[in-house]
Amino acid sequence: DVTAAERTAHKNIETLNAVLKDTVIRQVHNKASERMTEIEQYRDMLVKKLEDIKVYASKFTAGCPEEKCVKKIQHHMTVISGVHSRFRRDKSVKNQMTNHDETIHEFERKKLHDHCLTMRSIFTDHCLPQLEKVY
Repeated sequence: DVTAAERTAHKNIETLNAVLKDTVIRQVHNKASERMTEIEQYRDMLVKKLEDIKVYASKFTAGCPEEKCVKKIQHHMTVISGVHSRFRRDKSVKNQMTNHDETIHEFERKKLHDHCLTMRSIFTDHCLPQLEKVY
């Protein structure tokens, strides 16, 4: 005499065997494993490309190791911005400027040129060689 518990256990074992023998599930599992491998390879390639981009971009975004250069350049940029804003303001009244205003305008243009040259020399003579040593 077979009990109900034995019949249920036997039925569960048969169901489990049928599932294990099912080729569709195995095929799905194999496909998923293959896709997982492809995804991991693609992810590794993307991570490598991202690292390469970071290294490449760091060469252009890096600053001079010395803080003094940054402060000097910020000072010159402030002066240049001030002169530029005055030039923009005076542009609308260009025909109404007195000789004194034109003389001041000429001196400011020379001052602007000097500040630009100074910034360029700071960068090319000091900061750029420092960055080349670093990289």
